[in-house]
Amino acid sequence: MNYYSHPVKQGGSYRSYRSKAKKKQFIGRGILVVIFISLVFLGANKACTPPEDATAKYKKNLENDPTSVEAYLALGKSFASKAIASEYPEEKEKFFQEAIGFFQRAIILDKDKKLIPETHYQLGLTYFKMSRLNLKKAYYREAEEELNIAINEGAKYSDIHLYLGHLYFRKNAFDNAIEEYKKARELNPNDISAWYNLGWTYKIKGLYHESINAFQEVLSVRGLDDEFKVKVYAILGEIYLSKNELNYAQNEYKKILKLDRNSVEAHYQLGCIYKKQENLRDAEKEWRRVLRLSPNHVEARNELTRLNS
Repeated sequence: MNYYSHPVKQGGSYRSYRSKAKKKQFIGRGILVVIFISLVFLGANKACTPPEDATAKYKKNLENDPTSVEAYLALGKSFASKAIASEYPEEKEKFFQEAIGFFQRAIILDKDKKLIPETHYQLGLTYFKMSRLNLKKAYYREAEEELNIAINEGAKYSDIHLYLGHLYFRKNAFDNAIEEYKKARELNPNDISAWYNLGWTYKIKGLYHESINAFQEVLSVRGLDDEFKVKVYAILGEIYLSKNELNYAQNEYKKILKLDRNSVEAHYQLGCIYKKQENLRDAEKEWRRVLRLSPNHVEARNELTRLNS
C-alpha cells in the first residue's frame, strides 16, 4: 500500500532583469503553450476512443482456452475491482460474487498449483472487502480461511498478514493480531499500515511503551502528510496522558499546533495539562481559544465555569 506520497511543490516566481531574458522567457512560454495544447488535443482524441474492456479481453482468452487458470484469475481480479469502483450496493454484491466464482474456478483448474497461493489470497481479500462493504452479510470467516490457505501454500505477501491482523483485531484476538502485524512488518519494513495497526493494537492492550515505539516508526517515514501526522501526534498525546507523563503529552499537542494552529482538540488537551500542572492562567487561555474556535464545546465551557466559580 502506498500512503502519503506527494510530489514536491516548487514555489516562487522567476524574475527577469534584462529585456533579452524577458524575450527568451516569452518565447519559452510560447513553446510550452503550443506543446500543452498539442498534448491536450492528443489526449482528447485518445479519450474519445474507448479503451478495450479488460473483462472482455479475458473472456476472449477463455474462448480460446476454457481451462486457462490465468484468465479466470484475471477475471476475478477484474470483477473485484469493478465491485469496489461501483457506487451501487446491488451491483457491488453481484460483481463480488462473480469474482468469487472466477477465483473458485481457477482453484479447481489449477492442477499444477502454480497460481494457488495467489488465487487463495485474492479470494480471501475479496471476502474481506465484500464484508467491509456489506455489514449485513459478512464473510470474515471465509476470508480468514482463504488467507491462511494462501500462507500454507507458500504465499509470502505482507498484505496477507496485514488483513489477517485486521480479522483477528475485529474478533478482539489482539495477541494474534499483533503477531500478524509483526509478520507484515517483517516482510515489508516500510509498510506504515503494519506499524500503525501494531501501535494501535498495543495501545488497546495497554502496552504503551511498545505502542509509542511503533508510532515513532510510523513518524520516521518520509512523505507523511500533515493531516496524518496530526492524527499520530494526537494518539501519542493520549498515550502519554494515560501514563500521566504530562510534559511528553504537552510536546505532542504542541506539535499538532505547529501543523494546525486551530486544532480544537490540541488546545483543549493543553488546557487540561496546564490545569494538572496548576498553571491555571495558561489553562484558561487554552480553553478560551477552544471556545473561539468552537463556541459549542461543552467540556471547555464547563472547565472555564469551574475555574471561575
